[in-house]
Amino acid sequence: MFLLTKGEAYAITNADVRKDATAAMDWWLCSQGNDVGNAAFVFGDDGYVYDYGDDVDLTLGVRPALKLDLSSVIFSSESKTFTVGSAASYSVTITAGDHMTKTTDSGAASQTGLSGAMTDVVYTADTGYYFPENYSVTAVNGISVSRNSYTQITVSGTPTANAAITLTAPTQKTTPDAPTTAAASDCTTADNNDGKLTGVTTAMEYKKSDADSWTRGTGSDITGLVPGTYYVRVKATDTANASANQELTIADSLTAKKTAAKADLDTLLAGKTEADYDAADWTTLTQAITDGKTAIDNATTIDG
Repeated sequence: MFLLTKGEAYAITNADVRKDATAAMDWWLCSQGNDVGNAAFVFGDDGYVYDYGDDVDLTLGVRPALKLDLSSVIFSSESKTFTVGSAASYSVTITAGDHMTKTTDSGAASQTGLSGAMTDVVYTADTGYYFPENYSVTAVNGISVSRNSYTQITVSGTPTANAAITLTAPTQKTTPDAPTTAAASDCTTADNNDGKLTGVTTAMEYKKSDADSWTRGTGSDITGLVPGTYYVRVKATDTANASANQELTIADSLTAKKTAAKADLDTLLAGKTEADYDAADWTTLTQAITDGKTAIDNATTIDG
């Protein structure tokens, strides 16, 4: 405990605080007045700091001051009293659910000796999992869980007692079936660069089978494609994996013409069976179709 200096008294800018509300008694400061043997004091009736001071032999009041570390002051809401002492300390223990990982730059999953707020602990969902919009964990003794996004949650708070909290596991993403609405059109010119994919919506993506990355669909036809195998799938979302692939083939123009020509030969037998012909005629017809397909396969050009 100690008496205030003039400077400390002036620092109390509210004069009402400097007054002696009970007896209006003047009270000493520990600063020297303007003369030897004088000490500064405060008028109790109006709180005025009197720098000049008065004889130290006078009988005035004292208002001792003390320095108080507010971090060690504990307030009881029940008794509405303050006590000075060491604040109670608590521990927080977090048990993570399956398929989640604590970030390395966040707090520890087990924290002890806490007299205030814990260090936030952040978890992310593993690949193929997500935290749904209705994700929730019951708060325990001042410690709660906040959902930050589909991929992240945060454990935080100030414990009011030892707290052990178990996190609900994230939800596994679903994997849709392959789409069935996309289609391929073969190349039609000798340059073999006018192949096309249709039915690829903005919810889909596509790539050539030997490509490293996927391209998002725009909802319009995808033109200017070269021959090859192409994959189309539904894009991944926050709650679902990318779908299985729909596999489509764009043929070069010659192959496409050969396929069409052989299909034309097959129409010769459409709706017919061997019973519709004499045995010799049936044999002649089927052999001619077979020979025609072989000739088509061996052709290097096809007109039309």
